[in-house]
Amino acid sequence: MFTHPSHSIKFTFSNLLLSVCAECKLPNEALECYTLVRNDGVFPALWAFNLMLECLVGACKYDTVLENFDQVVELGVKVDAFSYGKAVQSAVKMGDLKRGLDLMEGMKRDGMSVGGFVYNVLISGLCKERRIKDARKLFDEMSERGVVANRVTFNTLIDRYCKLGDLDEAFSVRERMKVCNVEASIVTFNSLLSGLCRAQRMEDADKVLREMESYRFVPDGYTYSIIFYGHLRSGNVNASVDLYEETVRKGIKINEYTCSVLLNTLCKCGKMDKVEEILEKVTGSGLVPTEVMYNKILNGYCQAGNMAKTILTIGKMESIHLKPSGITFNSVINKFCDLGNMVEAEEWVKRMTQKGIPPNLQTYNILIGGYGRKCQFDRCFQILEEMESCGLKPNVLSYGLKEGKVKEAKELFDDMRNKELVPDANTYNTLVEGHCRVEDFSGAYFWYREMSEKGIFPGAGICNELISGLRDEGRSEYVDIIYSEMKDKGLIDSNTTEDLSAVAKL
Repeated sequence: MFTHPSHSIKFTFSNLLLSVCAECKLPNEALECYTLVRNDGVFPALWAFNLMLECLVGACKYDTVLENFDQVVELGVKVDAFSYGKAVQSAVKMGDLKRGLDLMEGMKRDGMSVGGFVYNVLISGLCKERRIKDARKLFDEMSERGVVANRVTFNTLIDRYCKLGDLDEAFSVRERMKVCNVEASIVTFNSLLSGLCRAQRMEDADKVLREMESYRFVPDGYTYSIIFYGHLRSGNVNASVDLYEETVRKGIKINEYTCSVLLNTLCKCGKMDKVEEILEKVTGSGLVPTEVMYNKILNGYCQAGNMAKTILTIGKMESIHLKPSGITFNSVINKFCDLGNMVEAEEWVKRMTQKGIPPNLQTYNILIGGYGRKCQFDRCFQILEEMESCGLKPNVLSYGLKEGKVKEAKELFDDMRNKELVPDANTYNTLVEGHCRVEDFSGAYFWYREMSEKGIFPGAGICNELISGLRDEGRSEYVDIIYSEMKDKGLIDSNTTEDLSAVAKL
């Protein structure tokens, strides 16, 4: 298409076509057009090239941006600050901060002014990698070079300082923001509130909330969820209720996420009557309850041991066409297992299957735990076989919940190794305790040694039981070793030192 017209017309047409493809957000077509132009020995105008880079960044084709940018620079084409900016942005998006910083230095060497966009991109990238000191250096460099920091710059730093728990620096940046006459946004205040609530500084959080309102910002759903969460961390559930009542008085509708946080707070504190009251109010105001909300309520009733209300909650879910999920059923099954009612637990597994939800790894682990606590180990092993027949791979938790059958436990341990599952402290403790229970203290010591060599050390209770058994078997050399290692690990207090020392000498 570029062979017949004159060079001037070709150049104009190629730039037009490339810019149209880029502005229409057609990255593949823009690249194809650019390649045709380059193959014809023509380089498009820099403005058209920059539009293509912007289009590629928008399509997340960061490696393509850098590849084409490098080719152009190698050809000696003089790019501008915009071209560099897109290259820096692409490098940072790809997680290559070193490349981004090198590109910025290249701009300086080429005598270009580094603008706020490049600084903001790099500061954001450094903050995401928790390199806050390097981010602060760039921030200070901006000031030294006369580059004006904007709201994005300040918010990025404030947010990262808050997430790192450095609230003094966060508020220091906020003060500098005021000095520079940069207006705060709701993002600024939400970041500060989040940091304060994480630190359980609720009085300071209240001051920031009032300041936020003085700037005529209306707290959004996210703002309230932050504060509800802060009260939860502080254990002040009444404050959460008061805050909710405040939103009602002000006519503020909380969103489903905020409502979920509030309900979760109340459920964890066992205030189920208040949960039902608030749920009725929010549904009356037009908010549609979600599966997440009902699962939290159901879990609250499970924690309270109120299984009648738990089952009633599932009925309410289904009445508004919300399908119970695996999480829903697992909560119920887990509670029945905790109550030792394995018949009901199995019944709910059947109901789960009838609803078209296959039991998952968590379901089976819950059942194994329930049967293990009732010493019904044959059923535990049956469940393991069922898991494997369903194509589910047992994890460390599945094996670690078994107790009592030493021979089978050893076989399971070997099976774990064959499946390349790494045994944890729970697994080793089970083996040591199991051997102690059947008075095979030499076997218990074997597993004690293996876990110790892997950097896992049992608790004082297990060690004491093992020492007592080995002493009775006349294995004083093993007793000495365990006693010495307990002492090194600080597992012996002043009261037990004399007793164990006496045992070791017997």
